[in-house]
Amino acid sequence: YLPLAYLVHLLGYRDNEWLKTTFLSVLLARKHKDEACLYGERFAADLSPHFRSAALDRVKYHREQGHYIVLATASPDLYVDAINSIVEFDEIVCTKIAWSVDGKFEGLAGGNCYGERKLQRVQQLLARLGQANLRAVYSDHRSDSALLAAADIAYLVNPDTRTERSVRIEGLQKLDWS
Repeated sequence: YLPLAYLVHLLGYRDNEWLKTTFLSVLLARKHKDEACLYGERFAADLSPHFRSAALDRVKYHREQGHYIVLATASPDLYVDAINSIVEFDEIVCTKIAWSVDGKFEGLAGGNCYGERKLQRVQQLLARLGQANLRAVYSDHRSDSALLAAADIAYLVNPDTRTERSVRIEGLQKLDWS
């Protein structure tokens, strides 16, 4: 079923929020929240040796400068929270999974943190923190164009060709973190 769902998305019949919800509903259909969170923790632990050293160095630099560091991602909190326990951002803005009272997957709480919605959530965070502007944004995908455009300093990291061609922002800096 999942390959068919992906094809439906690729053909433009459904958006990425539908696709993410479909994948998660299949993957978490018989999992309790506690069990799913354990999988998320294991996934983060398995992924951590592959974190790019340049990215970790940049986080360290911002931390040393006293900057407030936020990870904004469309990835689900199922494993993003576990990644945060390793990298230690000040705050996370991500896709939240909705769980029923009995610990069953119910969908996405507040939708997919993607594109314009990601920018809106970051702006809400800035307002809550009493910050007027977004200092620096790092992204690797064209879906973050609005977020990149809203930042004082915008970095495009290891973009694919399509992203590199489609993101046109004055002062955009390209970084290679290979």
